[in-house]
Amino acid sequence: MDHKRTRYITDKSYQWRLALQIIAICSVYLLLNLVLFNYLSHKGIEVLRWRMTLPVETTGEIIRPYLIYSTAAVMSLAVATLAVFISYSLNRTSGPVYRLKADIEKAADGDLSTKIYLRSGDDFKEAAKDCDNMVTSLRNRFTRIKEDFSSAEKTLEKMEYVKDRPDIAAFECKSLAEKLESIKKEIIRNE
Repeated sequence: MDHKRTRYITDKSYQWRLALQIIAICSVYLLLNLVLFNYLSHKGIEVLRWRMTLPVETTGEIIRPYLIYSTAAVMSLAVATLAVFISYSLNRTSGPVYRLKADIEKAADGDLSTKIYLRSGDDFKEAAKDCDNMVTSLRNRFTRIKEDFSSAEKTLEKMEYVKDRPDIAAFECKSLAEKLESIKKEIIRNE
């Protein structure tokens, strides 16, 4: 089974870069949260040690400030992760796909001089290269068809001048039939 098509959908290097960035952000925030929690807990315990004569009504009074800080850290982690997803969605995925689509539409509209390319940091370069190869191949095919058609037109003009000479006219007619067959093969090829 040919898995060539799935390569564009599941670009492993793209997925690894995205996953590693998310893991790095999560790790930094979790480490900061741990350091902040330890620092604040230690300060809270020091304060309690000096105030041991004052009764504490609930454990919540001790832990509540630390939970608030931890919740704030988790919320900022969520915002940072969302920012990474938006960045990837807009800059790394949507942008290259949009440029690919726009260049392919130009080629589909008949502009075979279109060069399909992406910026240096964009993903999906292999898809862009394959699309560009396709446009180049079509450009070359149409150039060959155009040349064959021009040659057929010249042969037809020659036939006009040699119509009273049957032997030359027959040769030109055979040449024209061969050129038309060549054009037909080029057009029908890969249908």
